[in-house]
Amino acid sequence: MSIFDLLFILLFLTSVITLAFAALAALRGRRTRAMAILRRYAIGAAIYLGIVLIVSLAAPRRLLRLGEPLCFDDWCITVENIERTVSPSEANYIASLHLANRARRVAQSENELVIYLSDTFGRRYDPLPDSTAIPLNVLLQPQESVTTRRTFKVPAGATVSDLVIAHERKFPVEWFIIGGGPFRKEPLVRIDAEKIP
Repeated sequence: MSIFDLLFILLFLTSVITLAFAALAALRGRRTRAMAILRRYAIGAAIYLGIVLIVSLAAPRRLLRLGEPLCFDDWCITVENIERTVSPSEANYIASLHLANRARRVAQSENELVIYLSDTFGRRYDPLPDSTAIPLNVLLQPQESVTTRRTFKVPAGATVSDLVIAHERKFPVEWFIIGGGPFRKEPLVRIDAEKIP
């Protein structure tokens, strides 16, 4: 958990208390006081959300190397290797992934995490369905790790450039955390086609 996660939690609790005070003032007939509280709250919230937006626009994309872990708290995913086989009509990419829980006391998983390939035109290629593959949201016990694979089928003419690691949440709470935001660029592993076997 980062300092910005803790700041968000603190500001969320402060928001609940502030709105409760405003509601209490309004119920007691002190509408002027309630409006003053809400005005100060709105100014503070606008400043905070402005900072979140500016940081999400300005922050560079995180580029990972093969073998470099990407961690969410103590749960980590590492793209260990990418292999490619080519036929006249398509290319198959196989990504080997290492999932690990670095925590010493608690089991962890990471929900709503997806990976996909992207080509030089920004087209997305999702992995092929595989019921035998270990899911990315597997619950790992303390200090446990597993290896899984994902296979991608790409048309022969496409030039794959990246493997993207993204969260696809129904309600993206990270949009309200500094370092997240709606314009945050998802981390990715650059794929150099010349170096893939």
